[in-house]
Amino acid sequence: MRTGKRLAVILMTLLLCSELIGCSGMATPRQEIQAPQLNPALLQILCSLAKGHKNKTQLAFLADFKGLCAPVKKFNRYMSSSQGQLLRQLKAWAEKHHVKLHYVYRPGLFGQAQKIINHDEGGLLLHSNAADFQKRYLIMMYMDYSWQLAMDKAAHKQARTHHAGPGLMAYLDHATAVNKQSLTDLWQLLQHYHWQKGT
Repeated sequence: MRTGKRLAVILMTLLLCSELIGCSGMATPRQEIQAPQLNPALLQILCSLAKGHKNKTQLAFLADFKGLCAPVKKFNRYMSSSQGQLLRQLKAWAEKHHVKLHYVYRPGLFGQAQKIINHDEGGLLLHSNAADFQKRYLIMMYMDYSWQLAMDKAAHKQARTHHAGPGLMAYLDHATAVNKQSLTDLWQLLQHYHWQKGT
């Protein structure tokens, strides 16, 4: 492995162990906001969605070094590009409306537990061999996308109720479509690869 790639993997290891993953359904963020007219519950979901997009792009980078099978590698490329697009779209909306999508864990034992589970899940992927990584990747991403789609739906309802505007609605529509398609793709990959030993 070239020095540049080795350094990139080391940097990703440190990053993933500090904040990945992805079953973001377990995390409960708080946020600093500059948009008091926006519903606080909606802002909380948006901070979680932004973190989820970022985590998936980071995981996609790591997965490129793990020797994925061709169909899973194709999905990984799609995850990287689509989640990157969603993150940019959400950030652009937030900047325009002076919203800070700053994610922090709750103080106290509950927040500590969230950090521990994220650290453990990230470490599990980092130290998996190629076959185990692929299976764990597919399972974890299926769970994570399911949760992200649930947040999309909840946020869409809140945004519509509180008249959040067309920009946010466009982002949520886009996110819902991406996550539905990703769940379909992941389910098909799970059916094909999860139960095959050594694949």
